[in-house]
Parts: sequence; C-alpha cells; structure tokens
Amino acid sequence: MTFTFFGIIWISFIIWAFVDKRQNALVYILLFSMVLQCDNVVILGERGIGPGIVTSIVYIIKSVFFVHSRSKETCLRYNVSLGGLFLFFMYILVFDILNGDFENHGLQIAQLFIYLSCTFMLYRNSVSFSFIDIDRFIKTITIFLLVVGLFQFFATGQILPKFELITDLLYNDTGPFVYYHTQSVYWRVLSTFMEPSYYSTLLVGLFFYVLYREKYIKKSYLLMVFILVELVLTFSSTGYVIFIVFMIIYFVLVGKIQYIVRLIPLLLILMAFLMYMPSILDDVIFNKMETNSGMERNKMNEIAMEVFNNNMLYGIGYKEIRASSFVISVAAECGIIGLFLYSIFFVSQNIHLLNRRVIAKVSCETGTRMMVACCIMGQFIACPDLELSTFWLTMYLCSISANK
Repeated sequence: MTFTFFGIIWISFIIWAFVDKRQNALVYILLFSMVLQCDNVVILGERGIGPGIVTSIVYIIKSVFFVHSRSKETCLRYNVSLGGLFLFFMYILVFDILNGDFENHGLQIAQLFIYLSCTFMLYRNSVSFSFIDIDRFIKTITIFLLVVGLFQFFATGQILPKFELITDLLYNDTGPFVYYHTQSVYWRVLSTFMEPSYYSTLLVGLFFYVLYREKYIKKSYLLMVFILVELVLTFSSTGYVIFIVFMIIYFVLVGKIQYIVRLIPLLLILMAFLMYMPSILDDVIFNKMETNSGMERNKMNEIAMEVFNNNMLYGIGYKEIRASSFVISVAAECGIIGLFLYSIFFVSQNIHLLNRRVIAKVSCETGTRMMVACCIMGQFIACPDLELSTFWLTMYLCSISANK
C-alpha cells in the first residue's frame, strides 16, 4: 500500500475536517472528492483508490459515531427514491452472490454500497445545512471546475506546460483512460474528469441549477456564460443532446417568459460558437454514428440487446456485459426485475419535477433534482455506469437539499 503525494495532503484535509465540529468542512471535502476523478489517494497493488471512496467512508464513520443531528422532517419522495435505489442494489448483490460472481465484482458492489450509504447519511443529516450552504457548495465547485477546465484546455492543447505540481494534485492517475496525459494536442475541455462526456453532463446540470436559482446566486449570469462556453468546448455529443433536450423540458416545466428573454444572449453565444466552427455539429452529432466510436457503441448495444432477449427475466449479472446506454446495460445485466426496481428510483426521483407548484417554489431540492436528471440522461445516452462519480455527486447534493 502506497500513499500518493496527493493522498497525503487529502488525508490531512480529511483529518482536519473530521475533528472540526462543523459538518460543512467535511461535506465540502466530500463534494470536491467526487469531481477529482483523475486522482488516487492510495495505491493497492495495481489498483488505485480515489478520494471519493475514501472521503465517503470517513463521512459515514463520522455520521454514525459522532453526528447526533437528525432530520425531523421526512421527505416521502426522497425516501421512496432512496428505497428504490436500495432495492435495485440489493437485487444486484443477491443475484451476484447466488450466481457465484461476487468474487469478481465484490469491489464494485462495495463501492456502490459506500456511495448509497453516504447518500443516506447526508439525507439523515440534511437538517444541518441551509439553502445558503447548498448554493455556496454548488457555486464553489462550479468555479473550481471552470478554472481548472480553462487551464487543462490550454495545457492539453500544448499552449501551457503541464506543471508537475498540478499533475500530482489533480491528475496523478496515469492510466490509459485519463485523456489529460495524452501526448498529442488535445483541444477538448474535461477539467478534472477522465473524459469530456463526464464533465459535459455535469456542466449541463450545473447550468440549469444556476439558471433555476439565479436570483439567489450572485453573478449567476456570468457563471452561466462560462458554463456554456466550456460546455461547447467539451465537443461532447452527450452534453449537447442533454442540453437541448433539457432546455425544452425546462421551459415546458417553468413556463416563464422572462427566462427565455434572459437566455437569448446566452443562446446567441452558443450559436456563434457553433457557426464559427460548423464542423462541430457534423462531427459530434450528425455524423456521430458513422465514426468508429459510434459504430462500436451500436455494436455493444446490439450484443447487449441479444443477451437481454435470451435472459429477459433475471439478466446475466452485474458488470457481466457493457452497452453504451445505462438502460440497455441494466436490461442485459439485471433483466426485467432489475429494470422494474430501477424504475422505482427513476420515477420517484423525477416525478417531483412535473409538479408546477413545486417548481414555482424555486427550492434547492428541485434544483438539485434537475442536476440528477441531467446526469441520468447522460447515463442513458453514453455513460452507462452506476458508480459514476458525477451521478453520486448530484445524489449527495440532492440529499442535503431535502425539504429546502
């Protein structure tokens, strides 16, 4: 077992936050840990353990033994949502054990259990956080990601050097899936994430949270401009599609003309980028299926659907096959039973957004549910992993936003 340079610093922060009586310090570190996707705290053999897992475990321990606050108000919608996710997890666990595959997937299932437990603990302790705390959490993380994204864009574009200290602190995972370490010129924004599609999905969620809560967030308009610019520069078809689809959904749900008027300059900026670089739409959307990546994804989906047709009820087991879409992956891995259990979570998590009276309250909970919805859309389109850190980051935020 070897601690990385980043890991030593991170553990120091965790110890300081753990002994701090305020919960905000550890929650700040917990939320930041979920965006540091290219970092390892410790190396065990050939496997790296990231800050998200380590910090989530520490938060669970502190919540169980040292935090005595409890939410006196209960949120039925969120109870059902977490319950559905827990049932889906239990199905994965039991099926894997009965199928004799737990030895192969035990670490991944343990990771899900840690994230799910931490989500519950944050919900249990949500009374400790105000809407001001939540807005501050989200704004701070957004600014951090935008600044790092700007540096990364010019560093991978070979305009700026990849400073060793920054690499050690933000990109110490040197695996082949971390695009920051590519030797060729790479003109795409991915900030602290392994690839642009992960970042673009989160950017869309952040954009709509800031838009929805703009009157409570200082300099929200400027923040939205920079989010849009970096979203364009991800050149991610996943991000573009989610943005367009959710923009339509948002206006249907909110239905306020002043939002449309205020967004016109932002949309003009977006159109100017796309007109200046007209090949973007062709490369990342219209011709996507003709690329090697598109054809490979289609092939993955075809194989997964064939597996589902042969194992419709139970599936073949968690992580036994991979498609490019989360829904197709769940169908092949967990069958109709798994799809039904996941649908309990999906419906209970998003039905909140269909209530115009709830939307009109402009609550933090509704804003974070929008973020979760954007990440789920990303999973459905091209990010088919349940353990995706961006998804759990939004779930963490949604937990502490309950009833606010």
